[in-house]
Amino acid sequence: MAIWGGADLHLFFNQISPPRSLGSFFTSETRSLREVLLPTPTENLKLICGGNELVGAANLSYLAKERLIRHIRAVDADYVLVDLGAGSSYNTLDFFALSNYGVVVCTPEPQARVDAYGFIKNTVYRKLRRRFSKSEEIKEVINQFSKQAGRRTGRICALLEMIGEANPQAGREAETLLSSFHPRLLLNRVRRRRHVDEVHRFLDLVGVSFGQDGFCGLCAQRRSRPGSL
Repeated sequence: MAIWGGADLHLFFNQISPPRSLGSFFTSETRSLREVLLPTPTENLKLICGGNELVGAANLSYLAKERLIRHIRAVDADYVLVDLGAGSSYNTLDFFALSNYGVVVCTPEPQARVDAYGFIKNTVYRKLRRRFSKSEEIKEVINQFSKQAGRRTGRICALLEMIGEANPQAGREAETLLSSFHPRLLLNRVRRRRHVDEVHRFLDLVGVSFGQDGFCGLCAQRRSRPGSL
């Protein structure tokens, strides 16, 4: 597991002052992520600490980001969990898009669900822009859709139709690219039954907009009892 820029996950694994981190990787003290893997109390679970000591770790350059992505893909593991911060920066979107089954964590509040929806939509746009980075024609189609039609309907199927009309081959590639993208939603701090009902309506909206069935996991919040110090 790896995080950066304000990383504190290592504290949950008894790594108070980790000897190695992503900072070691970015400063070329180590040649691969394998060299910064640290043990945890859980068998077969390794940790890569975020590297708070490195200024600018949360704002990676393009070359540093691409190098890290290559090494994440090369890690010999059944699963690699990358803990990302909030927001829709290019770096966050690119790391989230590494997996077709990324998990978006949000709370039941309406503003949080709106942010989650916007994050998924921005990830779709980012995946398409990266795929067609050398095609000015397709990039212009995506930009126009995101500024106009995308704000009204948000239906990605309409964008795929526009790409297909501009370039049939690109349309088929775009449809194949997004057909394997299945983000998941984890609803945290659920306190009431209506929160569950509201998130199912949210998933229906995601299905209509992106043409996908969503999956929802729930983490209930226990009611705290009043106490005194």
